[in-house]
Amino acid sequence: MQPPNHQDSLACFLPEHLWVLAALPPGLVLAPLDLAAAVLAHTPHTLVAAPYHRIDREIRFDQEVMNGPSAAARERVMAKGVDYVVSCAGFWDQVIPGSFHAALLDGNVGSWLDPVPGAAGEPVKIWRVRR
Repeated sequence: MQPPNHQDSLACFLPEHLWVLAALPPGLVLAPLDLAAAVLAHTPHTLVAAPYHRIDREIRFDQEVMNGPSAAARERVMAKGVDYVVSCAGFWDQVIPGSFHAALLDGNVGSWLDPVPGAAGEPVKIWRVRR
């Protein structure tokens, strides 16, 4: 995947790029912390974590899953009851090589995640957790 420019990362926060997520039935979302406020503001979903200091355990969980190995993500996501995993192509410069987040943006997710179709070229990427 080609790293995006700064303009691409700004698109991640625009409501018009969150419409597919907003249209899904309400659920629990695992997303990069930087995207959390936009998801809260523009969708009916709840989040595993957001960048607020009083939810330190949730922030740690989010960071450990997104930045950890793909092999460990499934068990933790299932145990937490996550319904959707969300990221944005504009965050490519923030991912750790070999991490679950990198695998998501590379399109190398396991069979336990189903991509949610969106408009072609949408920067926000969504996967439904298969139970």
